[in-house]
Amino acid sequence: MVRQALLGLALAAASLAQAGAEGRHPDLSGVWIISKRSSPGYLDVTGRALDAAPYTAWARDRRAKAEPSADPAARCLTMFPRIMGWPYPIQILQAAKTTVILFEADTTFRQVYTDGRKLDPGDDPAWMGHSVGRWDGDVLIVDTEGVKEDAWLDADGAPISDAQHITERFRLMDGGRSLEDVMTITDPKVFTQPVVKRFVFNLKPDWALKEYVCEEGNRDDVTRPRPGAPGSLSTGPQTSTPAKEGS
Repeated sequence: MVRQALLGLALAAASLAQAGAEGRHPDLSGVWIISKRSSPGYLDVTGRALDAAPYTAWARDRRAKAEPSADPAARCLTMFPRIMGWPYPIQILQAAKTTVILFEADTTFRQVYTDGRKLDPGDDPAWMGHSVGRWDGDVLIVDTEGVKEDAWLDADGAPISDAQHITERFRLMDGGRSLEDVMTITDPKVFTQPVVKRFVFNLKPDWALKEYVCEEGNRDDVTRPRPGAPGSLSTGPQTSTPAKEGS
């Protein structure tokens, strides 16, 4: 098992080096698990940790009145961007015109179109929103809009508005053993300034996604205390052992 894992890491590093030499895009494909290197709360656009999320008065009021029983996740509704911080594996499948992110949590997915299309403001809102991507060197830049306003930004009930725009910058690190997703959330109805979340994922070459059926035997405890640090997008601990960061 150890030999297989090391072989997988060597192949990933070789693929990354070859892609750079040939001027191709790095391949983000693989099974990944979130690492403790991810930021627990919000950052500002310079990367400095914020003591508190810069909510508008409207957002603070909505968040204060949110009841755990109203959490869409308690009804097996999965939503972006919150799902990016969940402690379950994801699998990325990268093709020429589309990159798909499969989530073990709730057995759902995101589609990132890289065929040159633009975001369509006329698209119906969706729990995962609508995403388009483009490459800037070895960085995949993804823009997302159109997340349903019924979604919660975090487990504490922070709202999402129709003005939300999210930009992510994905890049491989550590010779392909780690994946970074720097997410900038701009929503003037919710935040007085853009906020940033940094997620780091560890490659798990010998893992496969498992079936996850939220509806089967769902007994969500709606009396639970509110989890996580203020501004967290996660609903649970991030228990992955981090890879040693080399970049």
